[in-house]
Amino acid sequence: MILTTRLLWFSAGLTVSQRLIVLHPAHANDAALLAHERTHQAQMARVGTLRWWWRYLTSKAFRQQAEVEAYQVQISHGGKRSTCAMNLATMYRLDLDYGQAFLLLKD
Repeated sequence: MILTTRLLWFSAGLTVSQRLIVLHPAHANDAALLAHERTHQAQMARVGTLRWWWRYLTSKAFRQQAEVEAYQVQISHGGKRSTCAMNLATMYRLDLDYGQAFLLLKD
């Protein structure tokens, strides 16, 4: 299920669970972003939703791996590598600079 709401002010999208993605209406038709969020759903399916969230919130290494995988999928669906790298460097408390993030998102 995909829910769109303007209450999602801090992000273009958020995967809540294996069955729920929340998107800001301005990004509701962004196929690359949806592919990113669906990647998080697949990650949750592999490890379990609650375990995924626990690890995502408590482990910087896990969070980085999860976001790098999702951004690589987003790029393969037409997302701009430069934008994805900027997001990766600034949105997830990973202590990465833009250059490091850009390199992590290589093909």
